[in-house]
Amino acid sequence: MTQPRTLISGGFLEDGSTPHILVDSDGRIIEVSEREGDVSSENVNCIDLDGRLIVPSLVEPHAHLDKSLTADVVPNPKGDLIGAIHGWRDAEAAGVIGHEEMVARIRRSLEMLLASGVTAVRSHINVGGSVSTRYLVAAIEAAATFRQRMDIEFVALTYMPMSGEGSDLNLTALNHAIELGVEVIGGCPQLEPDSDSCVSKVFELAERHQRKVDLHVDETLDPSALTINDVVRYSRGSGILTTASHCVSL
Repeated sequence: MTQPRTLISGGFLEDGSTPHILVDSDGRIIEVSEREGDVSSENVNCIDLDGRLIVPSLVEPHAHLDKSLTADVVPNPKGDLIGAIHGWRDAEAAGVIGHEEMVARIRRSLEMLLASGVTAVRSHINVGGSVSTRYLVAAIEAAATFRQRMDIEFVALTYMPMSGEGSDLNLTALNHAIELGVEVIGGCPQLEPDSDSCVSKVFELAERHQRKVDLHVDETLDPSALTINDVVRYSRGSGILTTASHCVSL
């Protein structure tokens, strides 16, 4: 039996054209025509857009899916970044964050994004410390059922420090994350004891493993925080696709 399809018409693109779009039962576009008669109408449900503008789907460029939907279980009385970090680590230590509940939360978050028209997501996932790659494993499991409907990219948001004393555990976890297929290397250089060494290490690993870079840069109200200069210096001429997220101090 032929699966039901949907014919979407009555809308217009930015150039003024009015396409007739045939979509299969999985929501994929299988045929586009400027004339309605050119699109097969057999076993088709029709949707009339009634003159609405047709635009590309939305993109979520910076999510933290491992932390999504946790405001009620991870309190942050201070309401700032450091309070959030401490609250999250307290929740980890208390055993509040588990594998199955994280998989369920991430799936629910992706469903909400998809229902809102988002079809591309980049999400930072905590990697390192006692957590190692457990959150990334949960995120990969949760995302598996959405891969055909959404482009999902994970960033290994690596625990501090990423260089010098005490970095071995975090770098081991980061290398494991790369083995698991994480597409982007991330971190928070302005919170590191040595921000320049952190940025240098990130770009060294990105070049070695052919990964992208997405760093939380200068996420502070201190106008003298200019880690962005280090990021620009290492990225310039490297050929590595680089994102400087936040840049609050600018």
